Amino acid sequence: MTNSVVLNFFVKIYNGINNCFENSFVYRFFVWLFKKTESSVFCQFVKSFFTAKRIDYGRGSLYIRLVRFVILGVTHIFKKLLSFLNPSLQNSVVHKLVVAIPIRFLLMVFLCLMPVVPHGSWNNMYIFLAMVGFMVLYLYRSFSGVERGIDIKAISPSLFVYGAFLGLSLITGFGGSDSLRMLVILLSCIMFAILIENITTDKKVLYGIVGFLLVGATLTALYGLLQYARGIEVRSEFVDLTASEGLRRLFSTMDNPNNYAEFLIMVIPMGVAAVCNIRHDFWKLVVCGMTLLCVLVLVLTGSRSSYLAIMAAAFVYLLLTNPRLLPYCMILFVLAIPFLPSSIIQRLQTIGMDSSSKYRMDIWTTTFYTIKDFFITGVGIGPIAFNKIYRVYAGGLATNAMHAHNLFLQVWVEIGIGGFLAFVAFIISVYKKITVALYSTKNKEYRNWLAAFAASFTAILLMGLVEYCWFYPRVLLMFWVVIGLALGTSRLFSRENAK
Repeated sequence: MTNSVVLNFFVKIYNGINNCFENSFVYRFFVWLFKKTESSVFCQFVKSFFTAKRIDYGRGSLYIRLVRFVILGVTHIFKKLLSFLNPSLQNSVVHKLVVAIPIRFLLMVFLCLMPVVPHGSWNNMYIFLAMVGFMVLYLYRSFSGVERGIDIKAISPSLFVYGAFLGLSLITGFGGSDSLRMLVILLSCIMFAILIENITTDKKVLYGIVGFLLVGATLTALYGLLQYARGIEVRSEFVDLTASEGLRRLFSTMDNPNNYAEFLIMVIPMGVAAVCNIRHDFWKLVVCGMTLLCVLVLVLTGSRSSYLAIMAAAFVYLLLTNPRLLPYCMILFVLAIPFLPSSIIQRLQTIGMDSSSKYRMDIWTTTFYTIKDFFITGVGIGPIAFNKIYRVYAGGLATNAMHAHNLFLQVWVEIGIGGFLAFVAFIISVYKKITVALYSTKNKEYRNWLAAFAASFTAILLMGLVEYCWFYPRVLLMFWVVIGLALGTSRLFSRENAK
């Protein structure tokens, strides 16, 4: 492949453009500007933030003592129970089976099948049941000496604070049993992130998880294309018939094109990183084909916010891996605009103009009024709590809504300002861990993976500005899976770098 005529042709074109760009006024100007500002106070502050080492809270810190009291208290009881049953368990078939179970492989299979199950056959409690099963297996294997166990110090304090506000919202909120249901699902997804972070102990696990996610996404893409070929009904709840008449939006196994697009924008950057990291030409082409297939069905979802989000993901990925390519990619993108499908151009032109955009603006306005009166406590988590209070404040086009169509507004209106700030602090901590690990290594393989997870995380957060991307639990689970992979890869690099 490296000796092919086509590849050499494109390499020569790239080298020619690269030489012209490096001798251009624009390039020299930015080099001069960077050298002048590199030693500035602002640049030094930013650099110190992203290169700072992880805080060591210490065994005697209040944070560690509180965490140990909560988590280790439960594990101590579990250990006592196991030690009591130890004589009969050690030689039992159950013990030998649990120790022999390939928990990582089972997790990969679950993550692969999770998006594939059709919407009508999916039950959100599958997430809770799977989490309980995996955590019981993992903890038992940890106490048996097979696994390392959960690293308490690696869990961000802001995540515990956020969890505390979630629990408090059950008391102060208006959702009742529905809030409890949503809390169980949300905490299950968070536990998946913690589990994935701790079981990502080597590169094989990392490649395995990403690989199975790509297989699952590809299967949904193939199903979606079959669905599209057979004909998809134009549904008024997904399309403004006056602005986008006749637009068929693909939704595959998730019953909503926006939800499916949210899932895809988190998987596609991982596929790009896999293509960059895989060395075998055959598998590189296979994974490239799978990723392009996911891009194709993303276009067919007709989700405008996902189009912008995937562009932002591409920008972040290039910025973190090869920033010198950014000018060329921007030029190519501008040149490609006339050749883009008319459906994409038409959908982007309707941003802010159709009933869907006006509907969201009315919801955001009403949500701000709600936040004003429930600034501290929030209304409680879940659609029932939100809808119950929303209808009191509703006006304009959106007289009834189940969520705020904005992730950040939804978190704030559900659990109040304290939980919202804890959530934002956790997001910042995730970005910090990714960037610290990324800028601490010259290993291209790790940089590609970390950049991909940063791109996926950025894409879903940007889409969360106009969509409540946690409303659909499978997307919620994928959100936390990305976090688990990002933090697990950061730790994996730290461990290998320390050897």
